[in-house]
Amino acid sequence: MTAPPANSRDLALLDRARQVIPNGMWGHMATRMIAPGYPQFFSRADGCRVWDVDGNEYIDFMCAWGPNVLGYHHPRVKAAAQAQLKKVDSGNGPTETLVELAELMTDTLDHADWCMFQKNGTDATTACVTIARAGTGRRKVLVAKGAYHGAVPWCSPVTCCRSSPFRSISIMCMSPAMAMPRRAERCAGSANRASRSPDAPCWFWTTSSMRASRWPRYAATCSTRARNAA
Repeated sequence: MTAPPANSRDLALLDRARQVIPNGMWGHMATRMIAPGYPQFFSRADGCRVWDVDGNEYIDFMCAWGPNVLGYHHPRVKAAAQAQLKKVDSGNGPTETLVELAELMTDTLDHADWCMFQKNGTDATTACVTIARAGTGRRKVLVAKGAYHGAVPWCSPVTCCRSSPFRSISIMCMSPAMAMPRRAERCAGSANRASRSPDAPCWFWTTSSMRASRWPRYAATCSTRARNAA
């Protein structure tokens, strides 16, 4: 068994953080639920590698939680970012680049007629559910029990707990296993049966591990079940 890397500086920094940040780190970036020795703080990154504050080197298979698929400090990405930075940093409104990207997105994705940009996943999922509820008139939301869908009350993993202060929110919790890709169609069917009421649910699952080839069938099944549940 490989010994965990030295992490004295990381532990010292975590002690400092606990004085000013709840538990030293909050939310999905907290490492207290991960194996001992996993670094909480990093000092730099380059290409596909990251270094923690103790100098230990790692290959970043997480890609900075997803978006950094081209690696850190990619020259073309840096050049584009620097060019945009010279035009405007953080202005009162968007530039032409936003329209160009929206055009590219809608041209690239067959199922996308519109494009909206959000600053994080929580905002994106909240916007999707808000639009779905407004468009369908439905009130309930189905989520995978204990899964992470965002950092706001309506989708918090603790919403499903009996002692949760958010129990008044219309959340229908499902077993995490039912959100697995291989059970996608069964999940949609079970959700349909669970929601036989005037308040038919919106549909919301964690499907990040689903193969791209299965998305069309999954989306079509969920769409059909949602219409039938109305």
